Amino acid sequence: GAMDFAHFVIEGSSYLAVANYKSREDCYGDVECLNPVGSQPVENTTQLPYNVPSHILRRGAGGDFERVQALPTRGALDWEHFVISGEHYLAVANSFDATYSTPLTNSTVYKWRGASFHRFQDIETNGAKRCRYLQRDGAHMLIFVSAAAGGESAALH
Repeated sequence: GAMDFAHFVIEGSSYLAVANYKSREDCYGDVECLNPVGSQPVENTTQLPYNVPSHILRRGAGGDFERVQALPTRGALDWEHFVISGEHYLAVANSFDATYSTPLTNSTVYKWRGASFHRFQDIETNGAKRCRYLQRDGAHMLIFVSAAAGGESAALH
């Protein structure tokens, strides 16, 4: 289900990025019930409720939002939209990779290229919960906040 929304405007069109955490309710609260840590990777994607796409919606002329793009995410909890030198980016905080049953997964930065977002950069994270963009003294920073087995942390990229 949806855990976060990010609203942004590109070239006069309103968009919503929807962060989907997982696809179904079985195994709720027990992330290892489908694929215990240390077991072989799961091949059947129907058994990977956390590896689900998150969606980009665009507001249409009639005022309704319609799905225009699906982006691969893994336990997505947060989206952050930001602009650098006129270029639009979206960063997603991925919290759990069900393929390997681990919070050690890449969070991804996507870049807008004319009509859709494309993968720009993967950043290794550990149970990322939030991401925030900051600009200070001319430097652009992306911060991921994590809360996994190793404790809470924030990583600056």
